[in-house]
Amino acid sequence: MVDGLDEVDEVLPGVNRLYLPTQLPVGVYLVVTTRPGNPLRIDCDLEELELRQDSVDNLTDIRTYLEEATTRVGIQAYLAKHQVESVEFVNHLMEKSQGNFIYLRYVLPEIEEGEYQDWELEAIPAGLQNYYTDHWKRMRGRDEAAWFEYKLPVVVALTLVEELISVDLIAEFAKVSERPRIRGILQEWREFLYETEVAPIKVVSRSGIGCITIVFEVF
Repeated sequence: MVDGLDEVDEVLPGVNRLYLPTQLPVGVYLVVTTRPGNPLRIDCDLEELELRQDSVDNLTDIRTYLEEATTRVGIQAYLAKHQVESVEFVNHLMEKSQGNFIYLRYVLPEIEEGEYQDWELEAIPAGLQNYYTDHWKRMRGRDEAAWFEYKLPVVVALTLVEELISVDLIAEFAKVSERPRIRGILQEWREFLYETEVAPIKVVSRSGIGCITIVFEVF
């Protein structure tokens, strides 16, 4: 299974993006997601399925996902504090998600962890772009002096390369010598981080999704 084929770098002419043979062995099947116009060149029978944000199937999956989320302890605490019924919560978040699972992937954990505990349901940002904007403002608003002193330089440092980057290089680029501060900033942006283990160093890579930079931290 391959998710996000369109994010794979272009390769040599005549070679498919995954360096797979043009004819797959008997019994081998691929399930690939990609944006329109970025096919995987394989000489085999192909079945295409278009996934639309407003499709009945997608919206049904989102409703099911949200209904399951309302059973989590943190979500239950939010509902109780704001006296919101589960059905109302599901309906609101379905509308705010605009059919985008990535939105829910970010917003639900923040609600669960108390980031929005003082926010009424209507005030939670609607749509992925508004969520990104809100996240940026919240990270800055917590301590504006710290934001300009070292938080923003670390975030900017993460955008300087398009490959793995070590924490040492982040420190060098950002002119921030305190490693705990760097790790604290990465923690604040954990919604956009992917962690795995690569001994014996820590590295960070990034990938563009939509109009923002997504940062992946590899441990």
